[in-house]
Amino acid sequence: MSKSAKLATAILVGALIGLPASAMAQNAEPPTVAEDAAGSGPAPAPAPAESIPSIDDVLGNLANISPFNLVYVFQQYWDAGDKLKAAFWFYIWQLRTGPWAELDPETAQVRAALNQQAGMAINGWLAADPELMIEVAQRASGYEAKLPLWSRRPDGIAEDFWINTIAQHRAAYAAEMADTFATTTPDQIRTLRAEAGMPVGTPADLGAPLPDEWR
Repeated sequence: MSKSAKLATAILVGALIGLPASAMAQNAEPPTVAEDAAGSGPAPAPAPAESIPSIDDVLGNLANISPFNLVYVFQQYWDAGDKLKAAFWFYIWQLRTGPWAELDPETAQVRAALNQQAGMAINGWLAADPELMIEVAQRASGYEAKLPLWSRRPDGIAEDFWINTIAQHRAAYAAEMADTFATTTPDQIRTLRAEAGMPVGTPADLGAPLPDEWR
């Protein structure tokens, strides 16, 4: 299993059952960071408010910008109250940035910090309805594989190796997500969350439903 897949799973488990409610305020905000598309590498950096791209800017240019810019997508959906859409794109962000983290320690550190902060807020909110969380994560995984990849790849990495790294990460991510929910069932998650004083049941603040084409 890849390190980034292990990290995603650890954060998922922590958000599901391992943290008190006070550590996961429902209005917690994912971080506002992204990469300058003209920069030298994939790792994100803080951007001034006036340069923050719109959701359409990012999703319309996936082949031309770093996948770290997807942080703007789930950030803006979350801020707008479309939290279900935010969760969907957070999972795609995890999948898209994972292979870069596998091959670049500095990028891995930045991704880990973002994953920790956003994952605790988003997973901790959506895991109140474990079946919905599974559905959204699986749907995001399927849709991610259909989206255009950034045209760049890490320096010194052959195309065949890079494509294989992406495929391995996707497989590891899906397998670990499935294993997490196989070993900790939805009913167990609900029980553990209730015992910890965490919300249980479908969140009332999902926002707009996911578009049919996002699958």
